[in-house]
Amino acid sequence: MGRRPFRARDPARRRRVPEGGRRSGALRRRGRGDGPGAGPDPKILWHRPPVLAIAAVPGTALGRLGEPSPASPAAWAAAGAAIRRLRDAPLPPGPGQAGRGLDELAANLDGECEWLVTNGVLPADLVTRNRQVAEAALRPWTPVFTHGDLRVDHVFVDGDEITGVIDWSEAGQGDALYDLATLTLGHEEHLGDVVAGRTKPPPRRCSRTSASPLRRTSFAADRAPIRFPRSGRLYA
Repeated sequence: MGRRPFRARDPARRRRVPEGGRRSGALRRRGRGDGPGAGPDPKILWHRPPVLAIAAVPGTALGRLGEPSPASPAAWAAAGAAIRRLRDAPLPPGPGQAGRGLDELAANLDGECEWLVTNGVLPADLVTRNRQVAEAALRPWTPVFTHGDLRVDHVFVDGDEITGVIDWSEAGQGDALYDLATLTLGHEEHLGDVVAGRTKPPPRRCSRTSASPLRRTSFAADRAPIRFPRSGRLYA
């Protein structure tokens, strides 16, 4: 069963987590205030596996995929600082979504490329070219604490300050650049702000952003209406 956040009629954001899964303890620790420290910890209202309910996080989302972000450059820099604090936290016990092996990532990306060509979404030569570009993202990495699903609408801000980060069900050991690429997908213009907040820029050639457009394109094309991100460009 997949884990998907959902909103109830009351002011709680609830998300499904695997019963007895390795991430349940991490989520409860965040509710007690001793989590990795990427942002203020939301209050846990109740936890009845496989459902965890947290209080509504104040503020507004940093942005939405496919739409211009209303947040300031300082808010994006604060998100970068949150990624840095997360990266510097002690390692969790097991791998998360960002901790998949290179062979698994390559196989997944090849499957996405095949889908794009088979279904006539993009020309084969364009897909092949971008698959070659994405190869730069498939390189060895040192495990750090990662969120694993750091979408722009999972980060909440009030003015220039982070008020909370939600949906930690994919957290675990992983590649630090995975979170960076996920956060800035579709908002490439804010990459510099996020990197400035991290204080230490990553090697440019190692960014996983190069693999993101192919995965996002196949995801969007499989749903109606088709909506492609504003940026996270494909290379012709």
